[in-house]
Amino acid sequence: MSAKDIIGCVGGALVLLYAPLLIPILGPLLTLLSPLLFLSYATKLGLQRGLILAGLSVMAVTVISSLTGHRQAIVFCVEFSFLGIVLSEFFKRKFTLGMTITAALGAMTLFGAIMLFGLGAAQGLGPSEMITALIKEQLQPTVQLYRDLSAPVENGGITDGYAEIFLKTLIRIYPALMIIGMGLVIWFNVMLAGPVFKRLGLDYPRFQPGDRWHAPERLVWGLIVAGFGSLLASGPLKIAAINLLIVLAVVYFFQGLSIAVFYLNKYNLPLILRVIFYFLVIIQQFFMLLLAILGVFDQWFDFRRIRKNQAG
Repeated sequence: MSAKDIIGCVGGALVLLYAPLLIPILGPLLTLLSPLLFLSYATKLGLQRGLILAGLSVMAVTVISSLTGHRQAIVFCVEFSFLGIVLSEFFKRKFTLGMTITAALGAMTLFGAIMLFGLGAAQGLGPSEMITALIKEQLQPTVQLYRDLSAPVENGGITDGYAEIFLKTLIRIYPALMIIGMGLVIWFNVMLAGPVFKRLGLDYPRFQPGDRWHAPERLVWGLIVAGFGSLLASGPLKIAAINLLIVLAVVYFFQGLSIAVFYLNKYNLPLILRVIFYFLVIIQQFFMLLLAILGVFDQWFDFRRIRKNQAG
């Protein structure tokens, strides 16, 4: 491991993790590239040297954060360096795309839960209290801005009431939001690793084309159980069912999106139509719901004839 590798990894981590402070709009997106940085170096230099670079990066971020007060960067550095190294190990084992993302998501969920318990214990807070504190910290600037710009003084109590309801809702579905968010980060970095690895001359797994991806067939039973649980259960069981339902709905949304992309590619539709399609998916919740339903029914109708061809 050369000094160039150390400077490149540690310096790159500092730039990516502190980008939100320098570039308000694009900065957070650049931070999401941090796992790709550690993935590249761990793949290039091996697990042991990858861990050393991750440790050096965490130390550097800790020092800078103690001076700037941006302590959230420490948590991001620990999580994203861990994710990058985990992905590098899965790449070596030639997992499928679905297995790579699922295994990495499972590892990150467990790791995140351990960090949440650890941070909460250090501050004398339980997991739910820690989640509440984190969400309040993120929501407070938005609520205050709404008060300052548009809410009359006499409506302050109403604003606080809506904020409290919104806060309780977020706390209930926080596990699902965290799993979905981390899943998107993993998928984003795995996809970008392809062209980056090609440019760096690193070995990238030969994943199945994304337009042929589908969820495991038995997963639909989890969706059915979660649906009934969200309607019939009560208390913690109902909250758990709602979180599971949200996560699985997103899984089937991506299966539906995969079907749509399959036919966009099959009929070689022009770029302008693809842009219009993606734009509608982003701004219209109806199209998201339609794709999720399409993904669910693909379990029985096999719209792309993938499983039929595999059986033959």
